[in-house]
Amino acid sequence: AEARAFQPYIPSGRSPEVRELRAKLAEQEEHLTRLEHEATLYAEAEVLGVSMAVQASQLPERQQRRLAMAIVREARANGLDPLLVVAVIRTESAFNNYAVSQVGAMGLMQVMPDTGTYLADKAGFKLQRSTNLFDSEVNVELGTAYLANLISRFGTPERALVAYNAGPTLARKI
Repeated sequence: AEARAFQPYIPSGRSPEVRELRAKLAEQEEHLTRLEHEATLYAEAEVLGVSMAVQASQLPERQQRRLAMAIVREARANGLDPLLVVAVIRTESAFNNYAVSQVGAMGLMQVMPDTGTYLADKAGFKLQRSTNLFDSEVNVELGTAYLANLISRFGTPERALVAYNAGPTLARKI
């Protein structure tokens, strides 16, 4: 009798095992892509000095990292300089994630609850409750979108910052 080489069983591409393995592989590739993107964002945050500025927040180290990445990500997504976003956060809340102003603005970028609800709806998600503005990533996402909108409406960052602080109606009067 002739010796036969071992031939492993290879399931067809339509089998449940192959579909499951492909799904797991796709999930792992997505996870690796996300990690690479986060590493790139954090590297940019370090180069710009954003990560050092975020240390003032006194948030736990992991949250500081997420905040630094959120600042860079959302600034870039809205066409803003990440250091401008850092300056707004420092001025508005001194990096106090739970800051509440006398008029009710909340979080790092001091977003008013009504403005936050409007911006979240516009971005395609529900704010649910105003206390979600204490979530640093949500606050930065909404605050940067608002700042970019004000720059577009008022023409310059300087005028937009007046509107950001005083409100658009009062800024027009000024």
